[in-house]
Amino acid sequence: MTCDVPRSTLFVPASRRDLFVKAAEGSAEAICLDLEDGVDAAAKAEARKNLAAGCQAAAASDKWAMVRINSEPGLFELDLEALPASCDAVVLPKVRDVDHLNHVAGLLEHRSNSGPRKTRLIGLIEDAKALLELERRFCPVHPGVLAVCPGTEDFATTLGCDPESVLILSVFRRIAVLASAMDVALLGFPGSIADFTDLEKLRSKLSYARQCGGRGALAIHPAQIKIINQEFSPSIADLEHANKVIDAYEAGLLKNRGAIAVDGKMVDLPVYKRAVSLVARMQSTASADWRKG
Repeated sequence: MTCDVPRSTLFVPASRRDLFVKAAEGSAEAICLDLEDGVDAAAKAEARKNLAAGCQAAAASDKWAMVRINSEPGLFELDLEALPASCDAVVLPKVRDVDHLNHVAGLLEHRSNSGPRKTRLIGLIEDAKALLELERRFCPVHPGVLAVCPGTEDFATTLGCDPESVLILSVFRRIAVLASAMDVALLGFPGSIADFTDLEKLRSKLSYARQCGGRGALAIHPAQIKIINQEFSPSIADLEHANKVIDAYEAGLLKNRGAIAVDGKMVDLPVYKRAVSLVARMQSTASADWRKG
């Protein structure tokens, strides 16, 4: 596992051991074993017993091993207790507010102190009340929080709209700003995760997410993974320009110049930092799936 944030995360029901190896052999950078919506209530206890095998399969393929737990009291505690030591991240659905995020991240930190690796937290924001609470009571988040992601299907249901509506676009933009303020990664895209047949529409939604600062997305079908990896990879042209900016700016610093021109555009410190960040993300990517410039 070499990437700092996975570009692509494939959900697999934790009740389906037959899918673990197949998912691990694919090109997703993370495998998320689902204990929540993807598992019937009667099968959750058995699904918890499969977590170690699923996380081991992901780790053996140098992928992130994730688990989406249930947020309801009773189920939450059982899911947390069942997490194997090889779990890299927990996906928390139905985040209520920043206290909820920080509390769960703290529990994972305490658990990680006695294990071989840190378990990070990804929060799913799935309703308007949670978004308003996170915006209203904004405060620093626990360092164990890796990312936030809109749960567009649930969000659309609570709003009474379609996940492809313009209202969800507005929700996504607000969560993008929130993620930046929290200094965590933004995952996901504005649209239906359930539609895995219209891949061109998916590409358009991913492009929008990337322009909002998105770093990766979740998937429910292997057919979605290749496009997700491509869209969240810098293009060859972007990388060439970023390296050109870095070289020119650093050369300018040697001449005591805080701003220089590259291809007819001014380059100062913020532009330089964006270029450095883009190259760093490329270097941390687990595999090279280049987009065309």
